[in-house]
Amino acid sequence: MLVPLLGTKEEEIIIYNNKTEESAQWFFDNGGKKMMKWKGGFKTMNTGFEAGSTRMQSYISGDHSRILLTWNTSTAQSVSWYYESRTKKLEKSPLGYQLPQKIGLSGSVMMFPYLDKENTEIILCWETATGKSISFYYNKSAKMFMRSTLEYQLPEDPGISGKIMMHPYLAGDGNETILIWDMNTGKSIAFKFSSEMKKYLVSLEKNQLPANPGVSEEVMMYPYIGKYGKENILAWSCKNGKSAMWNYDFTEEQFTQAPSGYQLPVSFTENVMMIPRVGNGDEIIYVWDSTNGQSVNYLFDRDQNKYVKSANEYQLPPNPFE
Repeated sequence: MLVPLLGTKEEEIIIYNNKTEESAQWFFDNGGKKMMKWKGGFKTMNTGFEAGSTRMQSYISGDHSRILLTWNTSTAQSVSWYYESRTKKLEKSPLGYQLPQKIGLSGSVMMFPYLDKENTEIILCWETATGKSISFYYNKSAKMFMRSTLEYQLPEDPGISGKIMMHPYLAGDGNETILIWDMNTGKSIAFKFSSEMKKYLVSLEKNQLPANPGVSEEVMMYPYIGKYGKENILAWSCKNGKSAMWNYDFTEEQFTQAPSGYQLPVSFTENVMMIPRVGNGDEIIYVWDSTNGQSVNYLFDRDQNKYVKSANEYQLPPNPFE
């Protein structure tokens, strides 16, 4: 598992082996002009989760702290960590900053933390088998995470069946959006929060991806806002590494597949994961094999108008734990 640690001007990445619980923390050394490994790093064995069940997601909190949410996919228990700049280590967050031990979901549970347009911290939790979800928000007055009110919850049946994944984000128009899809087929549906109706509604047809997103089999998606404010959705197959980039076309008022230069080459053909990131003026996509940790870092080259493999000094070594 590769997790960019957000909230820093330098490239900083946590590598985590879900089976062995081995972890490594890397950063880009501006002086040496290459990726370097922290000698200390983040030790995830402090979570106490059973082997093979840990997932993690980095985000920036409402007060601009760097947060890493870790959770157990089998029990839905979670631990939130914050980055202590003085010690350059991740420390366990106070009790009020943790989710309840029992959140009301079962089976395989996923989570995604984010900031809404009011800068409130939200954690969306859901069952991958049923699509049932629960949203929590950080109450600044009570100084604790609380279950969001009914109007901020998605419908119990989101209209998609299969192996359900979700990704909340702020769309190009600033509205809170949740993209939901079936990993088996790539079929998706987007919900937007209506300020007028005070609840989540299915987005207009023109704001939906096509039924066939250009990839199939173990489909993952990652919506994000590009360098120039355009709404993008990166879709890929974990099984074969093929990907498709989609852009929201303001002229056509619909998602269209991006030009060939925005499409990535196939780097790995099994257990492929990707994360796009926009930072320091660059558009970057990390691609890695979740089995062995090998990765490739791609950069969008404006002169060539396409994604190219970043220079060697920006790449991680074949074995990032050594």
